[in-house]
Amino acid sequence: MQSSVPVTSSSVRACTAIAPAGKLRGSRAFASDRSWIHLGVLFALLVLMAPFPALAGDAADDPSPLVVGLTGKYPPFNFTDASGALVGFDVEFARALCAELERPCEFRILPWDGILAALLAGRLDVIVGSMAITEERAREVTFSRPYYESGAQLFVRNNEVALDAAGTRIGVTLGTTYEQHLRVALPSAEVVTYKGDIEVVQDVQAGRLDGMVTDRLVGAWLIREKGLALAPHGEPLFVEQLGIPTAPGNVALGVQVDAAVARLRAAPTYDALFERWFGTHATASADSGFRLSSILPLLARGLWVTVRMSGLGLLLGAALAIVLAIGMLGGPRPLGSALALTVDLVRSTPFVVQLLALYFGLPAVGIDLGAFQSAVLAIGLHSSAYLSELLKAAYQGVPRGQHQAASTLGLSRMETLRHVVLPQMTPRLTAPVLNTVVAMIKDSAIASVVSVPELTMEAQKVIGATFRPLEIYALAAIMYALITWPLLLLGRAQERKLKERGLLHASGGG
Repeated sequence: MQSSVPVTSSSVRACTAIAPAGKLRGSRAFASDRSWIHLGVLFALLVLMAPFPALAGDAADDPSPLVVGLTGKYPPFNFTDASGALVGFDVEFARALCAELERPCEFRILPWDGILAALLAGRLDVIVGSMAITEERAREVTFSRPYYESGAQLFVRNNEVALDAAGTRIGVTLGTTYEQHLRVALPSAEVVTYKGDIEVVQDVQAGRLDGMVTDRLVGAWLIREKGLALAPHGEPLFVEQLGIPTAPGNVALGVQVDAAVARLRAAPTYDALFERWFGTHATASADSGFRLSSILPLLARGLWVTVRMSGLGLLLGAALAIVLAIGMLGGPRPLGSALALTVDLVRSTPFVVQLLALYFGLPAVGIDLGAFQSAVLAIGLHSSAYLSELLKAAYQGVPRGQHQAASTLGLSRMETLRHVVLPQMTPRLTAPVLNTVVAMIKDSAIASVVSVPELTMEAQKVIGATFRPLEIYALAAIMYALITWPLLLLGRAQERKLKERGLLHASGGG
């Protein structure tokens, strides 16, 4: 039976004598550096500072709020003002609808091309976002009677342009009825699709598009409020009715919404609302008071959500990575193979697909996570796959002779791991782990597609009201750099220390 001896500095030095000269000594010196501990403490503080109610979603006083979906980037129907509040015709009508149903409103901002999927997945109760009633959509959802009527209008920068000529570029929002109609009406023109009207307008202003198709009320508002150099071309392409869809399984709510819309349209307040936003003497407009002093708090709010979401997700990823690495390295062969296959599957699929699968797919199996929780879980799962591979590679990079030397000296497995293996793994892990952390913080911007109000979404909401993408995205980039640059500097500092101690080459760095 192998005897055990206390772990002392002399026993570690003896292990060093058996191991390749100088390697363990330098690694042990590196283990005394505490900067990696400081990084762990930073992430732990993020958990302690994070408001715990956020982990469970936003709780309303009323147990059954009406969850209303919209894009938040479609002025003048729904957009953000200088205070960060949602405003617009759709927003005011939605609040009136909630009052009719005697339920509080809970707004959720989602991209237009994913908003119907959110409704069908049970993430939304209704969509009050200027959705046209079509036969195709009516087969999937239940529409209320129209809450307003409008039409699709072509707006051009130059009335002399040959719209059906090859090379003519017309912008339109992805997934709208305008896109389908335009491809039939102008088969020779190049139809360019965008995520929203804001992006279309930006390319019109930049001269990349000859025109755009949007709601005639929206176009008239853009010309009046923003001085957009566009003019309506001809008559509206078609007239459409805009309704409020509910999921087909929610029959009772559909009936209630339809009756409420009928009452609202018959009330005199409806005409006043429509006149205030779209009439000849419209008084409602985008808040022109956007200044740096009002924009920065909105972006800072999004930055805090990004930091908290990324920090929690990376902590979860680190914990999962340790479990995965142990299973792949020391578990039974079938378990190790299954875990390795899972890790490869996660690494070979896009992060956005994993996020959407968690957010929209889990309710189908009875697990209803909010947008914030889904994003944290997605970051945790995605980062764990990369971190576990880094841990496995770093462990396997420690020569077997080190383990044998430690065993010869009577060190237990835990003592060997603590005093021999981990000090040599740490130099190998520092730079790639920090790179993974930085990459995941940047990728967290994708969480905006499931309505997490992180930095990118807040920037897009401000752009929707100001139409100043260059300045807003520049501010957002600076804010991202504020949280990622220190991590990059930390990595460089560790590289310098490795070079000073002669460990960079020995640990496989370059």
